[in-house]
Amino acid sequence: MASVGVAGELIRIGIIFGGRGPEHEASLSSAKAVMDGLDGSRYRIEQFGIGKSGEWLSGPSAWYALVRAADPDLLPATIRNTPQVPFVGKGHLEVSAIPDLQRLSGLDCIFPIVDGVGGEDGSLQGLLSYTGRPIVGSPLLAAAQGYNKWTAKQLAVAVGVPVANGVSAREETGACELCEMVKSKFGHWDLVVKPASCGSSFGVSRIRGEAELQPAVEAALAYDNCVLIEEYIAHTEIFVAILQKRNGLLVAPTASDRPGKEGVSTYKDKYIEIEPSLECPSAIDPRINAEVRAMAVKVFETLGCSGFARLDFFLSSECEKLYFNEVNTMPAMAPYCAFPTAMRVAGLSYTQLMDEIIAYAIGTGVAR
Repeated sequence: MASVGVAGELIRIGIIFGGRGPEHEASLSSAKAVMDGLDGSRYRIEQFGIGKSGEWLSGPSAWYALVRAADPDLLPATIRNTPQVPFVGKGHLEVSAIPDLQRLSGLDCIFPIVDGVGGEDGSLQGLLSYTGRPIVGSPLLAAAQGYNKWTAKQLAVAVGVPVANGVSAREETGACELCEMVKSKFGHWDLVVKPASCGSSFGVSRIRGEAELQPAVEAALAYDNCVLIEEYIAHTEIFVAILQKRNGLLVAPTASDRPGKEGVSTYKDKYIEIEPSLECPSAIDPRINAEVRAMAVKVFETLGCSGFARLDFFLSSECEKLYFNEVNTMPAMAPYCAFPTAMRVAGLSYTQLMDEIIAYAIGTGVAR
C-alpha cells in the first residue's frame, strides 16, 4: 500500500483537467465540481491543467487560466459565468511543455479528470503510472478498451450482453464500399453514425437516407479515424453508476433520461441547454432494473474497470429490450449529472462520494 502523509496532515490531491481533445470544456466543469466537493479540512488540492495545445499549467490559477482560454460556445452552463480571479502571476501559474512528474510523484493521490483523447483513453493513466502514486479510476487497459466503443461492445457481446446491430469502418474505407457495406448490413437507413472513440456526443449524427451517409461519416472522422454505424433504436437512456469499495461494488439506483429532439443527445443537450429530465431512481419495471444492473456489473468487470464508472444502456421503446451503449470510466462529475445524482440517491453526498473514490485509490496501493 502507498504511504500517505502522516497523522494530522492534509492528503495532497493532484487534480488534472482540460486536455487536447474536444471535451476540454466538459472536463473543466467536472474538475470544478470535484474541487468544490472536496473537504478542505482533509485535502490539499494541487491543480494541473492541460491546454488545448498540450501545454501543462500548474498552480492555484491553472483552472481559471483554462476557463479564460476556453471556447465560450462550449463552456458548460455550470461554469459559463465563472468570475475572473483578480491576479494570475508568479506563484499562481506555471506553464511547461511537459508534465512535472517529479512534482506529481510528491502527491498522495492523483485524480485525472481529462475526458476523451489524451486522458480517458488511457494515455494519461500510462504516463501517471511512472509517478508510482495512487491514481483515481480505471487502469490503462480498461480505459483504452472502454474508450473505444466498438471494442467495448465486442467485449460486452462476448459475455452475453446485447448491443445494437452495427458495423465499424476506418477512414480509408471508400465511400462506395462503405455504402454497400451499410446496405448489406442493415437494409434500411434509420441509422446512427459516430466516432468509435469520442465522448460528449461530438460527431454523432442520425441519418435517414443514403445521401446523408457520407456527410455523417466525415463529421465522425473529424474526431477519430474509425467510425461506428449502428441501427437506430427508439429508446430511453438508462445509466448505471458503479462505485468500487474495499468490501465490494456499490451499484447505485439506475437513472434514466430521454434522448434529444432528434432521437440522439447532443453536446448542447448535455452541457449547454440543460433541461432537467434526468430521473433517478428510474421508473422502469423492477425486472428490467435488476437486469440492467447485472449487465452493468458484468461489463464493468469484463473490461477491468476499477474505482468507479458509469455504464450507459438503451431500453428499447418498442420491445423493452436492453442494449449496452458505452462505458464512461471518467463520467461527467457536475452535481446534476447522472453519476453523482445516482450516488446521492444511493446515500452518498458529493463530499462523501469524493472521500470514497479517493480512499479506494489510496487503499489499493500505487499506480496499477
